[in-house]
Amino acid sequence: MFQRSAHLKDIPGNSLLPFPNDRNVKLLASPSIVRNTEHVAVGLVQIAPDHVHEEHEHAAEEVMYIIKGRGEVVIQGKERVLLKPETVVILKPNERHMIKVTGAETLEILWVYAPPGPEKKFVSGAGCPALEEGESSYE
Repeated sequence: MFQRSAHLKDIPGNSLLPFPNDRNVKLLASPSIVRNTEHVAVGLVQIAPDHVHEEHEHAAEEVMYIIKGRGEVVIQGKERVLLKPETVVILKPNERHMIKVTGAETLEILWVYAPPGPEKKFVSGAGCPALEEGESSYE
């Protein structure tokens, strides 16, 4: 089954990890769910004030677009990039990074992984209908 579109309010989120690393993730498109894509994965993360997204890395490139809120991303433990609305940040494959909210409002980030893969951890329990084993992406 292929789902071409969905309204953001109809896509359930998945709350991850305990405080202060908790955040809400909505998986918008991925090869692993019914709103599937072939070459990218797209999602939305919401991180509350005084919270952090723990340091991590992944094999995919990541592009982040800041929708609202303020924060910073620390790359490779030393480079700091300020996050504010309409900022775009590009992370190369395997660059360690962490995100910290510095403002009083929830930080909301649209992210894209290319190639897809790191988002698979969000499929289970995220309220995203997964593709059935052997099911074609574009039926």
